[in-house]
Amino acid sequence: MARGFWNRVTLHPLLFAVHPALFLYAHNLGQLEFGDVLRSAAGTLLFAALGFALLYLLLRNVHKAAVGVSIPLLLYFSLNRLRDSVAGTIPPVVVVLLDATLLLLLVVWLRRARSSFQWATAVFNVFGLVLVALPAFTIVRHELTVVRTLEGMHQQADREQGSAQPAGVQPDIYLILLDGYARADVLREMYDYDNSTFLEALRANGFYVADEAIANYCQTGLALSAVLSTQYLDSLVARIGTTTRSHEPLAEMIENGSVIRDLRRRGYQVIAFESGYHETELESADIILSPKDPEASTAVTTDPRKRHVRAKQAHRRIVLNILDQLGDVAARYPSPKFVYAHVATPHPPFVFGANGEQTSTVLFTNHDGDRIVGRGKLSHEQYRAYYRNQVTFVSRRITPAIEQILADSSTPPVILLFGDHGPRSELYWRSVPRTNMWECMGILNAYHLPGGTSRLYPSISPVNSFRVVFDQVFGVPQVLLDDRAYFSTDHRLYEFHDVTERARQRPKTESDG
Repeated sequence: MARGFWNRVTLHPLLFAVHPALFLYAHNLGQLEFGDVLRSAAGTLLFAALGFALLYLLLRNVHKAAVGVSIPLLLYFSLNRLRDSVAGTIPPVVVVLLDATLLLLLVVWLRRARSSFQWATAVFNVFGLVLVALPAFTIVRHELTVVRTLEGMHQQADREQGSAQPAGVQPDIYLILLDGYARADVLREMYDYDNSTFLEALRANGFYVADEAIANYCQTGLALSAVLSTQYLDSLVARIGTTTRSHEPLAEMIENGSVIRDLRRRGYQVIAFESGYHETELESADIILSPKDPEASTAVTTDPRKRHVRAKQAHRRIVLNILDQLGDVAARYPSPKFVYAHVATPHPPFVFGANGEQTSTVLFTNHDGDRIVGRGKLSHEQYRAYYRNQVTFVSRRITPAIEQILADSSTPPVILLFGDHGPRSELYWRSVPRTNMWECMGILNAYHLPGGTSRLYPSISPVNSFRVVFDQVFGVPQVLLDDRAYFSTDHRLYEFHDVTERARQRPKTESDG
């Protein structure tokens, strides 16, 4: 009976339609929203259903129609990267015609074949179930292990912190992350760029600039998790291991880190700007400030050039929304409030000129290091030129926003302004020895603290930022941690290499000859 079921029921087109979305989600846990994955799966299922209906009308055989849907689905998603590569060099109409020709040949073959294809139904059903089961198992295992682990960590942190009670003046707190913003000496010596005007403007507005600061981690999710939990990630790794590739633990630590939970208990309202990156969003914020985009189009296009244009425009809107609205927040919303803004620049994609104009380059990618620099990609000089433009742009725009915050705040606010990591023209994602840690880990780190800067020092790193805030602002004694820098490769996210000494000393770079 079971054998007859697998021969008769054509499940495989549905399974092959769902698999790509599940696979993508399972391999990007914490970086994608499940709702987006569901919408993607729904679109593919609709395509499969329409294709099946049309083929059934032509072939009058459910098994042949199902095979006629499943084979194109398998080929399309398994060869997706190759298709994009070809589509970038061949006119889109040629790619569409080639796809149509192959589909036509498949239909002709199915019509002429004498087999009923019941055997194919059984084989494809089993294959489809295996394809769906593998990512589904990864997702379920993640939910049962990683999420429970994080809940345990939160409970432990709450027990250690105890109950926080509002006491005295509670200033507004701003956490402003300028993604990939470098330290002054890195900019000067590797990028031939002088940002002293920007730093002097910060100092004139009461900021302390830690001019020897290093990043704690080399990737945004890691660095921000450490900031919002006020600790290194050793305890997390001890629980989930070094082989996990999921970003979900980091997204959870950012969303519900000890800092935000403590501030909520103190009566703070959480206001967050949309960043465009699920991993660094605060989706549970009381207020989320997103760009108004009435002209946005969700239409699907087969032309990769159009996809890049739309992605570039969306990225620009998100960044400009933060820079346009950040200064208004102080007067618009009541205190006390915690304001979070992840500004995804000067990090790639390189979409801003020095004055904010849209770049003319067709390149659009948020990758960095040797994923964007190298043979057939950007040269070191091109990367640095694009990066200089975006540093110039964001420095010019963030200064008036900060000055407006200071002017409109009834009580002097706390403002933490930092880079999560440095620029990465000499980063090699699979090689710790080859990566220039001085460039990669040298960051902007600046503080506006009411009541003085007695606990700040030139080499303070972001992991200690809220330790200083809770000590100096709320009177909760905090022990500062050693300032360390850890690097991890792209395929071993949680396997940390201590590169503190290399991060503090400039090596001979490739551009030095």
